[in-house]
Amino acid sequence: MNKLKLYNKAKEFYIFMIMYLNTISKVHTHYKIKLQDNLSLLIENIVHVNINSGSIRKKYIKECLVNISMIDFYTGIMYELKIIEGQKYKKILKSMDDLKSLTYGWLNSEEVKG
Repeated sequence: MNKLKLYNKAKEFYIFMIMYLNTISKVHTHYKIKLQDNLSLLIENIVHVNINSGSIRKKYIKECLVNISMIDFYTGIMYELKIIEGQKYKKILKSMDDLKSLTYGWLNSEEVKG
């Protein structure tokens, strides 16, 4: 159930971010591309986790954490450059905290199993 919850949260976050990124000007295309790449990789890594088992599964869970950290990094820069306004940034941070908590919970449950 935790796996499905993480996938659904990530999918919801992906849709929100893609819609929001479409409103950002072309001047900031670099950040837009990096965010889209990491959002896509996050979804791909969640799918990889569901397909694999053992240490490979843990590897992909850790890759999810890397993707979340990179999304956090790029959105933080965009906030500092005033590309993202405060309310949107708070919503993004809350979503990323939820994703990070679910992912760490998943990693911890895998380590208990292994």
